[in-house]
Amino acid sequence: MKVFSFYKRIFNRMPVPTSIKRMKRLMIFLAGLTVVMWLASSLVISTFSLAIPIRTSENSTKESYIELSKNSVNMVKNNVRIQNRSLENKTLTEIDRLIAENKKLKEHMYTQEEVISFLSQPILNEYSIKYMFNPSTACAENMNRVLFIVPSKTNNFDNRNKVRQSERGKFVNMTENGSKLFFFLGRHPGGSQKIQRLIEDEIVTYRDIVQIDFTDTYANILQKTVSMLHWVTHFCSNTSFVVRTDDDVKVNVTDIISALEEKRRTFRHFLLGEIQEGWEPIRNRHSKYFLSMTEYPHPLLPRFAIGGLLGFPAATAALLYQCALRLKLIWLDDVFITGLCAPKVGVTLIGDPRFTFKHWDW
Repeated sequence: MKVFSFYKRIFNRMPVPTSIKRMKRLMIFLAGLTVVMWLASSLVISTFSLAIPIRTSENSTKESYIELSKNSVNMVKNNVRIQNRSLENKTLTEIDRLIAENKKLKEHMYTQEEVISFLSQPILNEYSIKYMFNPSTACAENMNRVLFIVPSKTNNFDNRNKVRQSERGKFVNMTENGSKLFFFLGRHPGGSQKIQRLIEDEIVTYRDIVQIDFTDTYANILQKTVSMLHWVTHFCSNTSFVVRTDDDVKVNVTDIISALEEKRRTFRHFLLGEIQEGWEPIRNRHSKYFLSMTEYPHPLLPRFAIGGLLGFPAATAALLYQCALRLKLIWLDDVFITGLCAPKVGVTLIGDPRFTFKHWDW
């Protein structure tokens, strides 16, 4: 990050101009710097995040970052030469506007540097993700718009059929929509062979189930969530958006796609959902949502999005997956992924009324 450090030093030592000519030269320089910072942030973090799906070990991630940084700096230098020539013809008003954005871009660059530094850290959490059934080539063709991922209990056969018959199911069945829907299951608790045979029949019939080799209990919900992010990152990264929805939630497909497309005009990495903040962790050991002091010692949970309905770009899934490999875990998946991981990797958490939902509502 030598380029960024160089410009930080310039900012700190910049003399105060005493004439209009010097002011204009300074403004042109700062406008050029704004272009540098914007290009650098876009090139480095976007290119790095695209490389993430095939880089999961500590050394390969660091090597990837170093190589991509060199390439990005060269691209920035070439683009800056072009941009600087056009800045001479800009009006003072236009230059003022660019300078006004400078502070915001400096903060953005600082965030991106922190993200890259975090993603260069060694892997802390080793997840054992083994697929019992994996339609790994399902996204290879005609898949470029929306991927619906639905965590589902092994014996929720009725819920899955209701989802298939819902607006989501009808939407993905129309080939022109270029979208897919997959349910994510583990192994039935207790190892029931009857349930497993029914699941296998369902797989043959619908071809829309990804089954992972872990015991499917609520206590293992984080394992399922990380497995979903892993699958999206490795087998369906060519889609534009990912929508995670529970199997008992009604979804207005038109509304949520509109919300996702709107936010993409402003944000590169974002996560849409129903936001909660100021919640206290539950310390009652008999509660389904018990969170121990050892696991999470803080008095309040972070600002987070409830996991029943979430939407984000596919490239964001890669960042969230990489964060889950490196950040200290808490088992509550939505708090961990949206409240702790998202800000750690520069993903903007956004509340949107179109992502408000109710359970047991199809």
